[in-house]
Amino acid sequence: TFHGSDYTGAIRWQWAVSWVVSRCSLPIVVSDAGRRALGRPHAPVIPSGVDTERFRPIERSLARRRLGWDEGPHYVLLPGMRSRAAKGAGLFDAALSETRKVAADVRPVSLDGLSRNEVALAFNAVDVTLMTSEREGSPLTVRESLACLTPVVSVDVGDVAQVIVVPAAQPVD
Repeated sequence: TFHGSDYTGAIRWQWAVSWVVSRCSLPIVVSDAGRRALGRPHAPVIPSGVDTERFRPIERSLARRRLGWDEGPHYVLLPGMRSRAAKGAGLFDAALSETRKVAADVRPVSLDGLSRNEVALAFNAVDVTLMTSEREGSPLTVRESLACLTPVVSVDVGDVAQVIVVPAAQPVD
């Protein structure tokens, strides 16, 4: 099974090993982009599954109380660890800086230091998940956010465009 970091080229030796292994086995990838990157256009694609017992909608105020967060501000989630350069924390921060020009009560949060149960609470506690990654295969965090009925705004990365509904452009008055 190929999830993304093993074929995106982030670590050259992983890509090389994945390319060879994909020719010696029946590879299963989690996105169409993955099979294209591996040069295996007919490989089966099985999207990542979500634990819907853990990642399910709960009341936002309850999730915030359980995490010890203030209930008033708007929270925007970076769905990853800020220390991982590929997660695009710089772009995330720049987007929040622009957002604060029109909505001062926006607070950034990330998944740093959270347990899996706390991650599920965070997806329910935030107002929006903002995916700014430079490279992804098929980010499970997008599916987990959607399973909690939390909107996702994303750069065009991995298979996110196939997972989220992209509204048609509306004219601006």
